[in-house]
Amino acid sequence: MDIVAQFDPSIQPIPNVNANIPHNGKIVFYNESNIGLKLTFSDGVTDILAPWTAQVYCLGAIPSPQIQFNQAYTLASTGSPVSLVIGIRYMPSEKVHGTFPIALARQANIGNAITTMSTTNQVNNDGNPIVTTFVEATQVGNAAGSNVALGNDGSYLFAQYVAAARTVLEQLVPGASPVLKWGAKLVLQAVDNVGANNSSILGVDSSGNTFLQNHKTNNQTVIYDKNGVALLTVDANAQVSIKGSTSVNNGDTSGTQTLYEGFYGIYKMVLVYQNNYRQAGGAFHNALVNNFALGAFWVNAGCGGLGCDNGGAALSSNQITWGTGTSAGTSAGGSGMPTFAAGVVLNAISHIGDSGGYVGAHTGFGLFIGA
Repeated sequence: MDIVAQFDPSIQPIPNVNANIPHNGKIVFYNESNIGLKLTFSDGVTDILAPWTAQVYCLGAIPSPQIQFNQAYTLASTGSPVSLVIGIRYMPSEKVHGTFPIALARQANIGNAITTMSTTNQVNNDGNPIVTTFVEATQVGNAAGSNVALGNDGSYLFAQYVAAARTVLEQLVPGASPVLKWGAKLVLQAVDNVGANNSSILGVDSSGNTFLQNHKTNNQTVIYDKNGVALLTVDANAQVSIKGSTSVNNGDTSGTQTLYEGFYGIYKMVLVYQNNYRQAGGAFHNALVNNFALGAFWVNAGCGGLGCDNGGAALSSNQITWGTGTSAGTSAGGSGMPTFAAGVVLNAISHIGDSGGYVGAHTGFGLFIGA
C-alpha cells in the first residue's frame, strides 16, 4: 500500500488524483474534514465522500484512473481538529481490512441550532485553578466580551448588548476595591408589596448623582431601625420627619414633659415640649443621649421655668436682656430659664428639664441649639 494523495479540501482548486493502480486495485480515501466531496472518476462514475468518513473504491479495469474532487457541501463546525483528505492505494494482492464506509469520530457536529433542556439539583465545579469560568454566555454579534460569566472564585459579570454596544450591568471581583460594581446608568426598580406599580428607587442619574427616589405607590422614602420602626421619612412635599430620641417625664401633679433629640454632630438640637405639665415639687432634668459639648442657645416659649446641668452641677442660664442702641442687650447669670425668655449656656450640658416648684400647669416648648 502507498499514500497517493494528501490535500486540504478547503483550498481551491482541489487537485486531481491519479491512482495509477493495476487492474482490480483499490483506493481508500479518509476525509478528515467537515467538507462533503463529490468524486468523479475517469469513466464518468460519481460518488459523495461524506465529512469525517473513510470509503474504499475498487477501480476495476478503468484505464488511467484519474479522480476529480469538488466541494459538494460544508457542515457548520467550530474547532475542527484538521482539514485533510488522504488517499491510500492497495495493489490487487493486498487486503483492505475493515468494513466500509467507516465513520471517523473526530468531532460531534450539529449542523443546526437545537434547544437543550435539563433538570438538576446540583452543579459541581471543584478542584480547578483560580479563575476558572464554569458558566459563560455571549450574545450573537457581541465581540466585546461575555454577557454572562461565573467564576469559581465567586466572581460574576452580567452585561447587556444593545444597539451594537456592550454595557456591564453588574460585576463582582473578590479581593478588588470596590468588590461589587454597578454599571453606568443602572437604575434599580421595584414593585410595591402587591406586586404592581413598578418604579425607580435607586441609581445614579445623568449628572453622576447617587439618588434614592420615592416609590410612586406612596411617594415617600422611609429609613427604618432594626425592628421596622420609622426613623426618618421624606415625603412628597419635600419635608423630612425625624423621629430622633425621646425621653418623657410625667409631672408630679399633671401632664408630661418630653425631650426630643433629632440632630447631633457638628451641631445639636433638643426640643422640650410640655403638655399641661406641672411639676410642683423639685426640679426634674431628663438625661441627654448625646451631650452638648460646648453649650447651647436656648429659647423658652411657654414652658414653666427650665433648667440644665452637667453631671448634676447646675449651669448658668445667662438670660439675655434685649435692647437697642446704647442699651444693647446684655446677659445675666442664674440657673433659671423663665417663660418667654432666651439666653445662652456656655458649658457642656448633660441634662435638660424643668426648674420645679410650678404653681400651675404649662403647655409650650423650649428649644436648645448648640454644639
